Amino acid sequence: MVFRIFKLVVLITTLQITGCVVFTQDEDLSSQNEVKTLLNNHYQNWRGTPYRYGGTTKNGIDCSGFIQQTYKTLFGIKLPRSSRSQIKVGKRVSYSQAQYGDLVFFHNGRKVSHVGIFMGESKFLHVSTRKGVTISSINSKYWSKRLYRVNRVLAN
Repeated sequence: MVFRIFKLVVLITTLQITGCVVFTQDEDLSSQNEVKTLLNNHYQNWRGTPYRYGGTTKNGIDCSGFIQQTYKTLFGIKLPRSSRSQIKVGKRVSYSQAQYGDLVFFHNGRKVSHVGIFMGESKFLHVSTRKGVTISSINSKYWSKRLYRVNRVLAN
C-alpha cells in the first residue's frame, strides 16, 4: 500500500512538472498503466542523453547507470551499479510474461553486456552507444539474437 501511494505521488509530481493535467481518475489506474506512464515521462525527460561509460548524469550515462537511476527516482528501489549485479535482483520471468518495468538483459555470447527496461509491445528503454537514451525493438535483428533473460523487480 505504501509503495502504491509513493508511485502515485511520483506520477502526480511527474505529470505536474511536465505540464500534464492531473485528473482524479488517475488514482484508479492499474499498476501497469502507472508504470507505463512513469516510464514514458521519464524517457521524455532523458531522451537523447548521450552514452558515456561509467556516466550517471544527463551529461552522459551508461546502461546500468540509467537503470539504477530510473529505479531509484521512479520507484524508490536501490539497484546495484553494474548489469552483472543487477541481473541477480528480482525474479526471473519468461519473455512472454514480460510487463512494463521488467529488466531485460542482453549478452554478447559470453556474459551479460547490456540492460534495459521493458516498455511493452516488444520495446525496451535503454542507453544506446549511438543514440543515447532511446527506445528500441527487442525484435530487431541485433537485439533478438542477444536477449538473455527478463527479471521482474517491481511487485504487482
